[in-house]
Amino acid sequence: MKKILSTVFIILTLPFLVSARVTPPDLHAAPGALPGQSGYFFQNIREWLEINFFAVSTTAKQEKMLELSSRRLAEISKIASLPSVNVEVLNIATSHYGDLLGQAEDVAEKLVILDGAQLPVAEKLEQISRMHEQILLGLLQSSDKSDYRQLLEALNSARINNELIFKFMVKNYQYNQTDIAKYGNMVTEQIKFLREFAPTLPTPLPLNKQTELAKAYVELGKAEAAGLNPNSYDQLKVATDTVVNQMLPR
Repeated sequence: MKKILSTVFIILTLPFLVSARVTPPDLHAAPGALPGQSGYFFQNIREWLEINFFAVSTTAKQEKMLELSSRRLAEISKIASLPSVNVEVLNIATSHYGDLLGQAEDVAEKLVILDGAQLPVAEKLEQISRMHEQILLGLLQSSDKSDYRQLLEALNSARINNELIFKFMVKNYQYNQTDIAKYGNMVTEQIKFLREFAPTLPTPLPLNKQTELAKAYVELGKAEAAGLNPNSYDQLKVATDTVVNQMLPR
């Protein structure tokens, strides 16, 4: 049903499609009112109006969804940093984050399908969702375990939507060696982060897991050298899973 409504939304707003001119990614969004605080209800109404009435073009609507997902991430970070984490509040923020990022990804794909000049919209979403993933890995690492499930849910939202938009671009818009290098660099940036992040885990990887991680790196390198970006992304997932599983509550 959501997919049908989303498609109808795109069709109805086709006259407002504009050329892709996206603003640089902003990951310094200030958290808004938190669930349960005064102003939270009116904040939601204002944001709904910003997306559905004040954003004239479909591109602007998608950008607003992506912007608000960063605001939800800031709220998740703020809640997780409190001395006593309110799990119910974190549940709401996490759910809203996943919804907004998922909507932004879905609309980005439709925008690019309807107008290939909108590809920068998809590239920006990939970049921001990848940065969200890095932030959430850091939050998960410092979790006191009471908020682990919610942070993992948010991390999975970032990872799922990053994979969806990455593979969408590679499948449909990778035409030549320049494109192969461009999309390959996206995987390279994330694996670079992961190589630096893995050694900082509070509980070091056991030898068998270090072997798994090293094997994933090797296979990823082979896929990258062959220009097989979907394969290299799959190996990146294997490496990330190894690291995330090490952070499971003990």
